[in-house]
Amino acid sequence: MERRVRSMPVYTYVSHPSVDGLYAIPSVTTQEGFDAAISYQARPGDIFLCTYPKCGTTWVQNALLGMKYGRPLAKNEKLDIMFPHLELDGIDAVENVEDLPRMIKTHLLFDMTPWNPQSKYICVARNPKDCFASFFYHTVGFTHLYHYEDGKFDDFFELLISGKVDSGDFFDFSTKWWVMSKEKSNVLYVLYEDLKYDPHGEFLRIAQFLGDEWADKVTKNGNELLDAVVNFTSFKNMSQRDYHAPRPAELPFLRKGVIGDWKNLLTKSQSERVDEKMEQSGKKYPGFNKLWDKYAEDLK
Repeated sequence: MERRVRSMPVYTYVSHPSVDGLYAIPSVTTQEGFDAAISYQARPGDIFLCTYPKCGTTWVQNALLGMKYGRPLAKNEKLDIMFPHLELDGIDAVENVEDLPRMIKTHLLFDMTPWNPQSKYICVARNPKDCFASFFYHTVGFTHLYHYEDGKFDDFFELLISGKVDSGDFFDFSTKWWVMSKEKSNVLYVLYEDLKYDPHGEFLRIAQFLGDEWADKVTKNGNELLDAVVNFTSFKNMSQRDYHAPRPAELPFLRKGVIGDWKNLLTKSQSERVDEKMEQSGKKYPGFNKLWDKYAEDLK
């Protein structure tokens, strides 16, 4: 019997007051689980890592845990236990983190994310073209979540550009967190590309945002811990860990981690449509469309 080729991934669709219609999340989650997760009461000291998928989440998780414990994760330590994904792992997983401060991962829109003015929120954003390419390979590779192993990029691109994938619209997500970072002192906005070109500077900026104690810790003894964090969160070193359920050998969870790989996947027309969306976002939120100007050569 011939296997059915899906035109779109399998999702669970949930409702939330902040969105019109339904919001897509990975298929292993339910409305009940989603509602319970977002009911979490953010607490003073909580550190939220808020990213659209495939924008450096795992990279910064490892860096933050390295700053917290002063070392890389041991082989027997599980990232999703020490730094749980709120809407996927659930509220119990977050509550079960005993070592404070709690570190919580989320791909939720700003208006869905539990808020506390005394919590810290770090948003990492990546240029949409590389994000779209990476998100496609991510989705194809997680067959147990999406059942999209035979998916075609042209189909997936249409879902991406219209915000019909899990975590919603890239531009809705990224612009709102950017605006909040300009209005709220407890929200930090970091570009993936800045992390690639200057990991020392950007990880130090994150530590300074978290507070003097963090900054002092990473710069002690001539930046000893900061240097170590940069080293053990290098793509080569992180790629040696097993983070998730089995994936096809040709589609590892950490695939390339480079800038400009979108050129191997997006067509000229698709690239132009992303540019148009970026310009539209800039008209609504002046300045957002200029965030990646210094990386223009990588995005043409």
